[in-house]
Amino acid sequence: MVVPTKVEHIYEDTIMWFMKVLFGFAMVVIYVPLVYRITYRIVSQNESRAKDTMRVMGMSMLPYWLSWFATYTIMNLTVVVLVTLLSAMNLMSP
Repeated sequence: MVVPTKVEHIYEDTIMWFMKVLFGFAMVVIYVPLVYRITYRIVSQNESRAKDTMRVMGMSMLPYWLSWFATYTIMNLTVVVLVTLLSAMNLMSP
C-alpha cells in the first residue's frame, strides 16, 4: 500500500511561474531587434544604391550576400548561445 507523504507547507516560487508563462514571449522578443536591424540595413543599402555601385566596380552578387549572411549569422549565433546557456542553467526546470 502507498501512503502519501504529509507536507506541512508548499513553497510556490512566483519567479519560476512568471518565467514559465513569459518564456515563449521573451524568446520572440529577443530576436525582434536582430530582424529589424537586418531589414533596416538591407533596405538602406538598397536606397543608397551601394549594392549597384559595388556591382559596377566588378563585385559579383555572391560575395555581397555571403557577407550579409556571415555578419548576421555571427550576431544571431551569439544571442542563441547566450539564451541556450541561460536555459541550460535549469531556469525552466520545476
